[in-house]
Amino acid sequence: MRKGQVRKSMIRYCELVAKTMPPEKRAMASKCLVGHYLVRPISNVISIPLIERGVSATSVTMLSAVFPVAALLLFPLSKGLPGFVTGWILIFIWNVLDGVDGNIARYTGTASRYGGLWDAAVGWLATVSFYVGMGFCAFRLGSVLGGGETRAFFPFLGAMTGICWIFPRLVMYKRMHEFGDASAEGVRDRQNFGLLKTVYFNVTSINGFGAVIFLLAMLTGTSDACMLAYFCLGLAMAIASTARMLTPVGRAEGRE
Repeated sequence: MRKGQVRKSMIRYCELVAKTMPPEKRAMASKCLVGHYLVRPISNVISIPLIERGVSATSVTMLSAVFPVAALLLFPLSKGLPGFVTGWILIFIWNVLDGVDGNIARYTGTASRYGGLWDAAVGWLATVSFYVGMGFCAFRLGSVLGGGETRAFFPFLGAMTGICWIFPRLVMYKRMHEFGDASAEGVRDRQNFGLLKTVYFNVTSINGFGAVIFLLAMLTGTSDACMLAYFCLGLAMAIASTARMLTPVGRAEGRE
């Protein structure tokens, strides 16, 4: 390449999308509107130069872990809006990189169980960081539900909400280990979600409208009401999902 000549990308955007988003995955990913139409395009653009430079998917996943860890440390120390918005941005960067590592793995054919393990672990870390941040934001900036000593419970509610979202997944993976992947198909397969489940998924997903709602709650001083609502949603989901995962396999499939 001559001096001053701009290096052209060898991978076209449409080629990347076609190879990393087969029809079945696209149908599932499109259920998350914010993730599919906002975060995914950003991830695609970032993926192209990284693939061309030979960056591995696992290295991106490991790098992405830095951002929820940084947010988890920042949120408890934040006392004003700038700190919480910065923490939110860190979680958003993780969200983008979470799409990048998957793109690299699928495009290069290097997807592995080890990479999937890292991806799941970092995703759970980001979930905890997100809700801990919501709890501390409600404690520091919330104004809808008033002040008083009860405000000190919001960080606890944030941590508990994170646990509510992670615990059923642990039970699900244990069920899959004991009875096979098919035993959890009804819970995992977003492709078959109806309207109500799709709306619920979008509102609660930290990759989707959940992140947008948290940001708006910060900016409008309604983070305490937001935290309480998400705790109730998370608790209801945890109870329902865990109960379903603990149902005997024959009954879950409609057989006695």
